[in-house]
Amino acid sequence: MLSLLTSIIDALPVFGSGFILWPAILISLVGKSGALALGYSAIYILLQVERQIIQPKILGMQIGLHPLAILISVFVGLKLIGVLGMIIGPVLTVIIISAYEIKEKDNPKNIK
Repeated sequence: MLSLLTSIIDALPVFGSGFILWPAILISLVGKSGALALGYSAIYILLQVERQIIQPKILGMQIGLHPLAILISVFVGLKLIGVLGMIIGPVLTVIIISAYEIKEKDNPKNIK
């Protein structure tokens, strides 16, 4: 049940998996179940590494953007438009960068 609730909450970018796992870690520590708290902590760390490092690298390779540009465009999109902006932000970034590269390529100063 905890894993199902964590996966649902993890889909919400504002809350994330920590919304479920941090209370579970604290409850485990208070209940003197150190092994369970350690397990929850390991899951949280793995989820954060996957979400903050691995996902942007994979997405960046697929669409040709630097991972930092992906993170910034997702964050800006989220702040400006909301959850839909997390999708629209990287798409607009790719469009803007592509348009700039085409413009620079067609610039007579850059033709050799």
